[in-house]
Amino acid sequence: MTIVADHYQHVIGVDTHAATHTMNVVTAATGAPGRRRRSPSVRQDSTVLGTGSRGPC
Repeated sequence: MTIVADHYQHVIGVDTHAATHTMNVVTAATGAPGRRRRSPSVRQDSTVLGTGSRGPC
């Protein structure tokens, strides 16, 4: 069986809802929470979940 932490440093989860979308980055090896970003889910909004990240996505 493959273990995620053996292949990746971080895991990204996205939780989508009618009003907002939330993205969370977790350190794969430890499960420690990292950056969290919430954005309105309105199509006309130009906000992007990845905006402000500290490196390539």
